[in-house]
Amino acid sequence: MGMRAVPARVCLPPPPSQSVSTQSSSTVSAERVVHVAGGLFHSLAVTDAGDLFSWGSGTNGRLGHGDTIMQLRPRRVAALQSPRIVHASAGCGHSLAVSDKGELFSWGQGHNGRLGHGNQETKMSPALVQGLLGHVIVRAFAGWEHSVALTREGVLYAFGAGDHGALAQAWEEPATPARVCALGDDGACDVAAGAEHTLVRTRAADVVAFEWGLGSQPGARRAGHKMLPLHVFKAV
Repeated sequence: MGMRAVPARVCLPPPPSQSVSTQSSSTVSAERVVHVAGGLFHSLAVTDAGDLFSWGSGTNGRLGHGDTIMQLRPRRVAALQSPRIVHASAGCGHSLAVSDKGELFSWGQGHNGRLGHGNQETKMSPALVQGLLGHVIVRAFAGWEHSVALTREGVLYAFGAGDHGALAQAWEEPATPARVCALGDDGACDVAAGAEHTLVRTRAADVVAFEWGLGSQPGARRAGHKMLPLHVFKAV
């Protein structure tokens, strides 16, 4: 029917061990969804069982099924059935997922090093980000061409396109996770990754922005070739 202007229920398929015939209604999801993420032309859903589902455009392998085929319905990401997934994020052409063990997986378009594997290669299936082993990742955030990972201790690691200051780095494009030191002693508790900027909520309840300070996302200040964070909201 073309573009849908009214809400529609998304039904996930039953677990592999469960027959479709055991479902009481075709309109009831087989699993309970606890987290969702929407990217550019693709979507992700995490269930309470730790399964990850993806659907939408399969370009660049962003769905994680090992191909570029479009999925019109949610499909379980088979490569992530072993680790229990607790969080996911969908970017422009890539996806991120965090396991209950604190591991970060990434896949899809690898341009600008946004996947964190030390190169710009596209990954058709989820791959473990080796550069974050030893850190317990609790959440990850996919922007347009960059990614940010948050550790249990409130430390941020960023990788991918940083030419707009989105990574709070010195105009770099790290292809492996680099620690964001611009927050100083303020630990982070929440992050939002936009197209060309990143917002961080600190444990002190401040909101800090990293970006060019142009257009509709004013906030950062440029000092030479380095982007400085700006407190856009200071807790009283």
